[in-house]
Amino acid sequence: KNSFVKASVLIAASDHGFVSGAQHQRKDRFMDSPFDTAFFVLQNVGGAKRYPIPVSFDEILREAFRKSLPTDAMRDRRMKEGRGFGDKDGGGGVYK
Repeated sequence: KNSFVKASVLIAASDHGFVSGAQHQRKDRFMDSPFDTAFFVLQNVGGAKRYPIPVSFDEILREAFRKSLPTDAMRDRRMKEGRGFGDKDGGGGVYK
């Protein structure tokens, strides 16, 4: 175990989304995450003293990531438009 790791949180793909890099070209900004995300806080002794990690850190982080989940309407539009190749994208895009 690394002595600099002061906290770690694993967030399931189903519990968070992300902002599309093409957000300025799309109606819908948020997308479902295809993968789990691991978050690590690395601190040396001085950093840990100056910036202590709050007890509620895990829940604060999960709530922040949860806010990027797309709505059902966003998911439905994405599926109908069939923009990508994955199941969450309508399965095949222009090659359907």
